[in-house]
Amino acid sequence: MMRDGREHGPNSPEAEARGCTNGMTLDFSRPGKPTDNAYIEALNGRYRAECLNTHWFLTLADARERLEEWRRYHNEDRAHGAIGDKPRSR
Repeated sequence: MMRDGREHGPNSPEAEARGCTNGMTLDFSRPGKPTDNAYIEALNGRYRAECLNTHWFLTLADARERLEEWRRYHNEDRAHGAIGDKPRSR
């Protein structure tokens, strides 16, 4: 985000300097290297295939509603391999 001709936000030079002075190191995924974070890349692919590519959103409200339906299904109703192919209990 730009304000007063300077960049602000989590990736700004100011934020990086603050992190370095507080003993933090920044570690970013390399551009074009989806294997750096395979879990999020798998989620992104599933999200695109199961949600974005299958719906035609008519309005912003329609998009919000359909995306929330998919999020609930994905997080609460679908079978999760990590827990024995069972849906999460509510």
